[in-house]
Amino acid sequence: MSSTAAEIERDLEARFRKTAPPQRRVEAQPDSVSLLLERVSGLLDDQTLYRREIGSLREEVSVLKSGLAEREAAHERAVRDMEAELTFLREENKRLSHYVETHIRRGNPLHSKPSEAFLGLPLVIRSEHDEYLGVAAPTKGAFTPKGLVGLIQKSASASRSVDMDWDRDRDHWILKVLTTAPETGCEQALVFMLHEVRTPNRNLVARLAHLIVDGNEVPDNFLLGFFKQLRDTFNS
Repeated sequence: MSSTAAEIERDLEARFRKTAPPQRRVEAQPDSVSLLLERVSGLLDDQTLYRREIGSLREEVSVLKSGLAEREAAHERAVRDMEAELTFLREENKRLSHYVETHIRRGNPLHSKPSEAFLGLPLVIRSEHDEYLGVAAPTKGAFTPKGLVGLIQKSASASRSVDMDWDRDRDHWILKVLTTAPETGCEQALVFMLHEVRTPNRNLVARLAHLIVDGNEVPDNFLLGFFKQLRDTFNS
């Protein structure tokens, strides 16, 4: 059976469509590219926004740090001012307390100052052998309570202030001495307890019965050394 040329052509065309691999279609996708560009642009905008927010936060942190530093400095100044005021008030309270105490004691009928006669008596101590030992100089005579007061007053200087006051306790005259070093604030309290007595030779003297330094009584055997120092100072 013979085939025409047209039939052969149709048969080949049909076979070719079946065996030939399909060709990939390459199509332009302008819509996809545009979406991608929009996404990239959005990301860039987000980064710019984040950078601005970060910069703003950094500025806020810097302002907060500066404010905190200023408040800390102000607090430190306030603490220093309060400490200075507290120190001043303590000193003022101490001064006023001393002032009030002094005036109350001076207004007390039992409080008075020893007579000139007592202040002029020879100042002595009694040894462990019941000997009355005093201090004297050929040209100055006997060392007296008045001389003791004079030596204490002379010890005052720019580096040490001296405050003295007399008090009475029964038959003892009490000389209270407070020395203060203004630069350091160091204080020393001395208490001299004097008693008017007669010696076995019937001499009237002022006996140093007790010496108290910063609340501690000086033993009798140390009083002799104290009197020797007084003698050297008195005779110089």
